[in-house]
Amino acid sequence: MILDNLTRAFKTQNWLAVATEFVIVIAGVVIGFQINAWAEGRSDRAAEQAILLQLHDDFAELRATEEAYLARAAQQQRLSALWISALEGPEPPGMAGLRQIVLDFYEAEDPERRAVLERGPLHNIFTDPIGGERQPAASVVFQQLVASGDLRLLRSQRLRAALTRRELQREQSVTALDRNRTASGFPMAEVFLEPVFQAGSPDPVATLNAAMARPEFAAGLRTFVGVKTYNEQWYRFTYEETLAVLAVLEEESP
Repeated sequence: MILDNLTRAFKTQNWLAVATEFVIVIAGVVIGFQINAWAEGRSDRAAEQAILLQLHDDFAELRATEEAYLARAAQQQRLSALWISALEGPEPPGMAGLRQIVLDFYEAEDPERRAVLERGPLHNIFTDPIGGERQPAASVVFQQLVASGDLRLLRSQRLRAALTRRELQREQSVTALDRNRTASGFPMAEVFLEPVFQAGSPDPVATLNAAMARPEFAAGLRTFVGVKTYNEQWYRFTYEETLAVLAVLEEESP
């Protein structure tokens, strides 16, 4: 219809009508673009709200996991300190003495763990203060956003920056932990590590008593604990970035 009106206006040289029809056409295009932009913006905002909820749930879970790990690591550090103190004393304990140190420690700190260790094999007593190292986990939601390109839906520059910093810190931590995951590169620690892997031998008491009788054993344990503590500090760096992300999410939530 507009095309017919324009044709007639051109034939009759009715320039006012021509201008009017052009204005109508342009206004229709502009309004159409505005409606599409409004609809897309509304869809993007709905998607953003869903993403924010997913990020909050994901990072709340990461925080809980990381806090539990760091609490367990701190507990192991306290127990290791008692163990080292006993080994470096005037009368180093054998496996029976070490077992009692561990059980007494958990009597106050964690009675359930004490009961499990008391019923379990002897080598669990030996390895309890040193095991369980892990790497900080990635945010699955953040990785999906990067892979899909939907990170652009987050309007907050602060949030995007916090998410990126956390992932960069996690990658740095994983690199450091891969390099220092064990103390095998430290000769002093090998004196301690070697019997650890023999703790499940047919005669663990004899094996571990012989190992602990060596003067180098306590120094090896101290070296190993030092490396483990260093690794846990890298884990803590990532945990702090996890808290930073959650703080931004909570501050900027509608």
